[in-house]
Amino acid sequence: MPFKNLPWHKIGHPEGRAGTLPELQDYYGDAWQYLTKYFFPTQRFVSSISCSKPGGDACPMRVVVHSHHDIVAVCGNTPKECDPVTLTRRDVVIYELKIRALLSELAKFLHVKGTNPESLLPLTWNLGLYLLPNHPAMNVYVSLQSDSNGLQSIAIQLIIQKEKPFILLVPSRNFCTVSLLETKHKAGAHLIGLDELQCRQRIMGNEDSLGELVYAELTEKGPGNENFFRLEKDYWQIRFQGKPWSIKQSLGIQYIVHLILKSCNDEPSIYVTDLFYLVNGRPVAQDTELNRMTKEELEQMGLDVASLGDAGDIMTPEGKEWAKNQLQEYAQRIEESESYGNVNEAFRLQAIKEKLGDYIRKAHGSFGRTRKASDANEKIRKTVARSIDRVLEKMGKKDGDELAVYLDGHLKKGFFCSFREDKNIKWEIFM
Repeated sequence: MPFKNLPWHKIGHPEGRAGTLPELQDYYGDAWQYLTKYFFPTQRFVSSISCSKPGGDACPMRVVVHSHHDIVAVCGNTPKECDPVTLTRRDVVIYELKIRALLSELAKFLHVKGTNPESLLPLTWNLGLYLLPNHPAMNVYVSLQSDSNGLQSIAIQLIIQKEKPFILLVPSRNFCTVSLLETKHKAGAHLIGLDELQCRQRIMGNEDSLGELVYAELTEKGPGNENFFRLEKDYWQIRFQGKPWSIKQSLGIQYIVHLILKSCNDEPSIYVTDLFYLVNGRPVAQDTELNRMTKEELEQMGLDVASLGDAGDIMTPEGKEWAKNQLQEYAQRIEESESYGNVNEAFRLQAIKEKLGDYIRKAHGSFGRTRKASDANEKIRKTVARSIDRVLEKMGKKDGDELAVYLDGHLKKGFFCSFREDKNIKWEIFM
């Protein structure tokens, strides 16, 4: 089934909703085979294409349509530096995503009762009603926003406009800030990641994975366990092995909470700029890819990634070759996990594989040329690390405070951040 394999986090971006067939195929990769039937040609053409001349820095070539069968791209420089390129309609016709057709099939797949998806807010639709046994019917909304601020705004507006409870499907809970999770808890709403949902569908073949995830939230227990973080106004009330702590809200403690949340959800490491964006709720510099990717650095992606070098190639030639081999290995490991019904492990491996694949594509840039990175991500790495260290110092790490020392020993601060799982300690987060 196609809905078990869609990259929802890409569909919400403008380049994922319209483009030429070559652009869309390159953007979606293997997932294009599942999406092609939802794209239809328009009467519009692209005005330019990137130059394929080596060393041309992808400068634009102007598209000229003489007739249905006579289309060329001419150099945009004066004087012209390269010869005209013959094109076909396939190269220049813009295709658009029929989002309602896609969402209608998603609603049927999830057993949501509705007719035609209704657009309510930016990139947000009402799919219909979901009936969970022994519970009131709930409206199901899907938002393809992958911006934390955008998701926060959507959730607040739905809470104001609609009666609770309701279900909000988002591309991934990785895009949710601590503030957003707090908002949905207070409103009694259910926030479900489409990536987690389709992973359960793909591996377990469950007919009602949406119901399972909603029911899990409905039956979520309060802080009765001896290890939890609970936000109360401006302070985190923490209990660790039965002992209490009270820590004032800060960026550092929010970074820690996010990393513990990801560990509880069996999620892989998070890139430091993504962590910064989730907590701060504002965009960071666009040049946030890896400064340098070698075999050793990729291994620390969980894959163990440690520190990266100064500005230079995003990925070394050796790193590229090794990373491609890793993609094949992860595909085999995912297949093995699925065959054994290991949902969490397959989900974790798939997330790592997708992230690694994205970085490889970004590192190659246009026409296979390796892209460069600035030191913006290094500044963000230092900012996040200092914020975490600052809160640990205030907790008394130097004096041997039990909780501070424990957290410091399980936190990984680098270009990829994570909280090392402790099988003897089960954390719960309440916001």
